[in-house]
Amino acid sequence: MKTNELRIGNLVNYNNLANSVRGIDETYIELFDNTYAYIDNIEPIPLTGDWLEKFGFKSIDKQSNLFYSSKLIRITLPTSRCTSGVCYVSVRGCKVFNNENYFRAGINLKIKYVHQLQNLYFVLTGKELKIK
Repeated sequence: MKTNELRIGNLVNYNNLANSVRGIDETYIELFDNTYAYIDNIEPIPLTGDWLEKFGFKSIDKQSNLFYSSKLIRITLPTSRCTSGVCYVSVRGCKVFNNENYFRAGINLKIKYVHQLQNLYFVLTGKELKIK
């Protein structure tokens, strides 16, 4: 992991426990339990259905591992047939204007970790993605 991937409040794995980032330096991270850890000892948290549900995402189809949040973000988790471990994120409902007309557009992204989802959610909504 690199420090430039993180924001204050991101969830990371340290000593096999999820913890929130409280401060960021070039070589170490301050965690909310007042622990300081070198960045080399911090691991990203893989994005799973359990994490999505903790954030308030609703399951659309458990068999296809499809989730959504507020109809803005739709996530497809890897299945047993998919070994890449990549989650596919679709952002829907964005209006793109062209003179007087507009059309709906979307983007598709590949993410693997909780902090990446937290960062994406913040960019799209201006709000922190919090555990419900």
